[in-house]
Amino acid sequence: MWYRGAAPAVIAFGDSLRSTPFIVFGRRATSPAACGCVVITFDGARRLACPIEVAHTILDGADAIRPWFGVTAVGPRRLASTPIGGVSLDVVDERWDPSQHALEVRARRRRTQLRAHLTLRSIVHTIERGRVVDGTEIWIHVELTSAEHRDRLARVVPLLLHRGLDLLASELDAS
Repeated sequence: MWYRGAAPAVIAFGDSLRSTPFIVFGRRATSPAACGCVVITFDGARRLACPIEVAHTILDGADAIRPWFGVTAVGPRRLASTPIGGVSLDVVDERWDPSQHALEVRARRRRTQLRAHLTLRSIVHTIERGRVVDGTEIWIHVELTSAEHRDRLARVVPLLLHRGLDLLASELDAS
């Protein structure tokens, strides 16, 4: 893998050992001979003491998922708002697969392409005193491909992920 600028960095957000949220930030170029684009990836996850069936009732489709992350739909556009401001995206494709508990989104903002997916996974979760309960992991992966090295979207995405995962944890986590 070819790196342009600094090597990938890791930013960890955590509030306790019982819920292990994380967001990984990496920047890499596809290769020097390629289009000259930069690919920025973000991954976030939160493990919750909540059966997947309960999580699925709240996160059942794109329309139900968007508000948790501060995103609103206005026709084919998506407006994302954060404390540092907002951005708008033109959606290319947005699909919810209920059998896989997965939302896939492809969008663009100027010359930046966004590919993202959110997946709900059923897990066995350990909570206080070693008790084991049915749990859910909410996993998110976002890739931004851009010819512009300092796109505003790269500053907004981690804030959206962090806020959305925190709000979902406060609503769903029973531990």
